[in-house]
Amino acid sequence: MRFYYEYRTLILVAAVALPVVLCLVHYLAIGPKGAELKRLPRTVKRLSIWDRLVHFLRALTFVLAGFTGYVLAFGPDDPEPGHVVLGTVFAVASVASVVFWYRHSLPRRQDLEWLAHLGGYLSKKPVRLRSAKFNAGQKIFIWLSLAVAVALAATGHQLDGGSGSSADNPDGLLVAHGLLGALAVALVIVHMYLSVWAVPGTWRALINGKVAKEWLAHHHSDDASVNSDPPKDRP
Repeated sequence: MRFYYEYRTLILVAAVALPVVLCLVHYLAIGPKGAELKRLPRTVKRLSIWDRLVHFLRALTFVLAGFTGYVLAFGPDDPEPGHVVLGTVFAVASVASVVFWYRHSLPRRQDLEWLAHLGGYLSKKPVRLRSAKFNAGQKIFIWLSLAVAVALAATGHQLDGGSGSSADNPDGLLVAHGLLGALAVALVIVHMYLSVWAVPGTWRALINGKVAKEWLAHHHSDDASVNSDPPKDRP
C-alpha cells in the first residue's frame, strides 16, 4: 500500500500515457488492418439499437466516472455521490452488455487460433483468422471489463460507506479501487485504439449498426450475418 501512495501520481498518469504510446508505436510500425474496406457501402446489420444504446451508456458513464475519479485521486479523499452513481451505472450497463452478448462471448475452439496469432495485430500482412460476432480479443475484453466494472462499483460503494466496511480497511480499499481504475482506463484506451484506428470501420457500426459485408467477411468470417439476412433489432 505504501508503494501505491508514494507512486500514485505516476501510476495514474502511466495508465493513460503508456497505452497511448504503445498504440502510437503499433500504428506507426504495423498500421491499420483492412483500411481499404472502411469506405465500402454498409449494408449488413451488425448491432441492434439496444446494443448501441447500452454501449453508448457504458462509454459515457465510464468517461465521466474516469474523469471524476482522476479529479478525486488528486483532490478530496472521500468519493463524491456523483462519482459513485456514475460508477454504479457503468457497472449496470456492463452487466447489461454481457446479457445482450452472452452467447456471442463464450469461448470457441477457433479462439485458440486467434490467440496463437494474436489476432494478426503484430503482422503487417493481412492475416485471415476465423471469428464469429466477436473475436477472442473482444471476448476477453468483455469479460475482463465486466469484472473490473463490478469490482470498481463494489469497492466504490464500500469506500462511500454503503456497507460500513470502509472503516475496517480504508487504505486497502483505496488501493484496490485506484489500481482497478488505472487498469480500466488502460483497457479502454487500447479498446478505443483498436476500434477506431487499428481496425478502421469498427466504430462506424455504433452509428447505425451497419458494416460493409466485405468488412464483416474479412474480420468476422464466421458471423452468421455474412451468409444470411441481417438480423432485426431486438424489441
